[in-house]
Amino acid sequence: MDVQVRIMMLIKAFMEKQVWKPQDLYEKLECGRHTFARIRNAASAEYNFEIKFDNHKKVWVFEPGEQVSLPYVWFTPTDVMVLLTLLETFKELPFGVIKNEAFPFKEKLEKMLKAKDVKLEGLLKSIRILPIHYRRKIPTEVMSSICDAIVEKKRIRIKYKDRQENKVTERVVTPIQIVRYRDNWYLDAFCHLKNTLRIFSLDRIENAEKTNEDSINLNQEEVRKFLSESYGIFSGRPKAKAVLRFTPQIAKWVEAEEWHPKQKSHYDKEGYYILEIPYSDERELILDIMRYGDEVKILRPTSLQELVKSKLKRALKQYK
Repeated sequence: MDVQVRIMMLIKAFMEKQVWKPQDLYEKLECGRHTFARIRNAASAEYNFEIKFDNHKKVWVFEPGEQVSLPYVWFTPTDVMVLLTLLETFKELPFGVIKNEAFPFKEKLEKMLKAKDVKLEGLLKSIRILPIHYRRKIPTEVMSSICDAIVEKKRIRIKYKDRQENKVTERVVTPIQIVRYRDNWYLDAFCHLKNTLRIFSLDRIENAEKTNEDSINLNQEEVRKFLSESYGIFSGRPKAKAVLRFTPQIAKWVEAEEWHPKQKSHYDKEGYYILEIPYSDERELILDIMRYGDEVKILRPTSLQELVKSKLKRALKQYK
């Protein structure tokens, strides 16, 4: 049996109880005295997992300490598969921070798989990530500066290029979190120039520099409301509620989707799927509505109906 598997068995044994008679422990690990010595030494060297022999009571004893490090020892092949999927998902990240940190972690996963006689190559062939509609790569220094500032609780000075006006402005922001949404990266932050919470698309940040100024303390309830109460990446306080009606033919597909954590839905008597969504900015919502074509109708509000109607009319003119 592989040493790594026996180390796992040793640690699990002392998680069950902290005192073992030698013979009982050897039977638990399915090994003899000499093999046990090798397992004990390996557990100490790799994970700082220390057990001591009590000469008075003639038993092995484990006393938990703060220095024990068990990064993957409990993982089953299924756990490893999940973690590898996450690593594969983030392979296309546009910066080296996570890649560099993940590399030794991946090596340990490989070691664990080998102990269980599972080949890494076979598992990786079972994972396929298909990112779509992602934007251009983000400079390493931009993402690194943002990550450093978040960890150190410092403000960032950024040069941000507005997508609509194509205008560059310099701002100082207190970073809150980075967000991966629909295969693109965003920064949630408090903008000191506008004195309000804002969401910045990372591909529009031309330069980011960590400052020596500490981040401000934000009202967490205000932050939560701003980031979660409205539809999609265009967060903020809801200004309206969209009520959409989907045909029975497409209803089951839409029912399986979550458009918003606070959405409400039901089926009417005719089998149509009714979906209610709070939103603060209609732009992203309109795009999602239009992808369903004639399978959806906006019941409310009228203002949203008119915007979609106008877009559809302009689209139709393209084909005359």
